[in-house]
Amino acid sequence: VGVLVSHLDSFLQRYPDAGEFVIGEYQRQLGNGGDQLEWRDALGRVLLAVTFEDTWYPRTDGEGYSLTIRSLDAPTDSIHSAEAWAPGSVFLGTPGTVENIDSDNLRLPGDANEDGVLDLSDAISLLRILFLLGDGELPCGAEEITDPGARELLDVNGDLGVDLTDAISLLLYLFQGGAPPALGSSCRPMPPCEGICPGA
Repeated sequence: VGVLVSHLDSFLQRYPDAGEFVIGEYQRQLGNGGDQLEWRDALGRVLLAVTFEDTWYPRTDGEGYSLTIRSLDAPTDSIHSAEAWAPGSVFLGTPGTVENIDSDNLRLPGDANEDGVLDLSDAISLLRILFLLGDGELPCGAEEITDPGARELLDVNGDLGVDLTDAISLLLYLFQGGAPPALGSSCRPMPPCEGICPGA
């Protein structure tokens, strides 16, 4: 595993234990709307080229979450699509380590009723959680709505909180062509939830 950084001193201040993984510094900034990255060998031959868009997952666009490849075994011709990537599950990333996206705690963002499907019943369940909360009604076995897993699952709009705007965002996505959940519209790891996605 290797890490390229734009400012080595700043990187080491934030991630002092990841210094051994730094393989170099780059000079220019990545484009705000997306960019293409190329890895070349000593002779200048392109080993791998990756194009990404900042619209894939809003949470990875300046919100502190990394864009993470779902599988290291993904075919190189598939890595130019949003489906090949996912927002990282750790705020400010995990440089020097590889997140295990194919894990046992895969959940569908916004699936408030935990049935593995995103539909109207999830918006209704989220409204019940917010306004009619009773014992044992939080997802992922959470005791508080701010507990890990539950917050990740229910934070549809990606503002790092859970409130009425998340239910509205989910309804807009389902019925008005609005933005998908901030963590994407496919299954992703949400510890400590148990996996209930189809095929998880």
